[in-house]
Amino acid sequence: AFSPDGNFIYYSTYPTGNNVATLYRVPSIGGVPQKILENLDAPVAFSPDGRRFALVVDYPSAGRSVLEVANADGTERTKLAELTRPGRFVVAQGRLAWSPDGSTIAAPVVDGPGQTVALVATSTGTMRMVTEKRWPIANGAQWLPGGRELIVAYRESGSSATQLWRVDVDRGVATAVTRDLFSYADLGVTADGNAIVAVAALGESTMWTADSDRLNEPRQVTTGAADGEGAQGIDWTMDDSIVYTSRASGNPDVWILDAKGGTRRQLTADAADDTQPSVSPDGRSIAFVSNRQGGTRIWVMQADGTDARPVSSGPGDIVPFWTPDSASIVFLSDVDVRQVNVAGGPERSLRSQWPPRTGETAKTFIPRARSQQGLVAGFEEVDPLRGGGWRLAFGPLDGSRSLTLLDATFGTSLGPIAWAPDGKAIDVLRPPADIWRYPLDGRPGFQLTRFAGPAVTRNFAWSPRGQLLVSRGENKTDLVLFKRAK
Repeated sequence: AFSPDGNFIYYSTYPTGNNVATLYRVPSIGGVPQKILENLDAPVAFSPDGRRFALVVDYPSAGRSVLEVANADGTERTKLAELTRPGRFVVAQGRLAWSPDGSTIAAPVVDGPGQTVALVATSTGTMRMVTEKRWPIANGAQWLPGGRELIVAYRESGSSATQLWRVDVDRGVATAVTRDLFSYADLGVTADGNAIVAVAALGESTMWTADSDRLNEPRQVTTGAADGEGAQGIDWTMDDSIVYTSRASGNPDVWILDAKGGTRRQLTADAADDTQPSVSPDGRSIAFVSNRQGGTRIWVMQADGTDARPVSSGPGDIVPFWTPDSASIVFLSDVDVRQVNVAGGPERSLRSQWPPRTGETAKTFIPRARSQQGLVAGFEEVDPLRGGGWRLAFGPLDGSRSLTLLDATFGTSLGPIAWAPDGKAIDVLRPPADIWRYPLDGRPGFQLTRFAGPAVTRNFAWSPRGQLLVSRGENKTDLVLFKRAK
């Protein structure tokens, strides 16, 4: 971000293996970068007079999310407002915006069953939500001149695209500016308010399969690139059919494809987003994530798509996987790891399930995949004093012994992972394109695939017979200018 006077450029860096940023500034005419402050999680936003900026710091282990302000040189850093889980300031795609008169900061937040924009008073830290409505995604905001309206990127339930909305902050009324297939982000408004600039993105993907001895020679099995096939989840059935997500119906739904015959069938047909399908080990049921009731919950349906019902309480439940007996589902719920029996009963937290190693304190463990042998693979939080980030780990689902750490550290815990077909290694998708394998015996990890071309890999899964399935495609982005009608 430029400082308001144009003299400096402020930017964040992420040390290797760390997902917490350090803020620097450098003269816009060139010069030596100066460290301003450490430990922040969102782009800074300047006050109109340029004397202060706002920032967000997230503490997932403590369940806290903090909005702070500091002087332009990084001094006098103070807390302005705080949210506790499940509420939080959105740092992944959210941008802060300081009102033209300096009295208010607009901040994307998770609130109740979804996301919206909070208006935080800079004098007191009090906040109110800009509307009563909640959306699955609130992707930043920008003020229009006068400070009475915001341009916000919201994604509605039933849509796979983040659209631009104009929000009257006094009346709490939102009016759609765009309605198309693109997702908009990184907004900018001209000083006179007569034009808006935004990045319009469309993520394409199709699905490919490859035999274990010819992984770099995949065969394309679907062609609907614009439908984002498999981008939001893929899995195999016991008979080698493919369960995957697609936007072919107009919003994300779960489909099934006969990989041999090429016929496909839609399994979910709700107006909401249905994603992240996971087939039970016995092949009878499919778990998936849906926002049909606000927020996201884990749902279960029969393998033929019938009898769909919610099994978790929400509002932020994602990444389901089954226990080996097909009786329960483990999933992430904000910073917690939870388990629920699909036949009914209360959810229970697994956060303290895995005991710490001797001489160490307990750290956050986020499981992402289970094996038939009752082991779970996932990411354990790295001590911030050792650089932070997440380290690949595995252990028994029942917590009967401590986790085993592998020599593989990542900046995020959200990438797709899977057990190798023989159960002797963990495979991890390392952006932008390829899969790496990490043996359980501690040998060094190695690159498993070397896909050609500009496409990125979005998801992967192994069939029961050891065939690889990947979802791959290109990210199409344009810079779009909207002008006020004369």
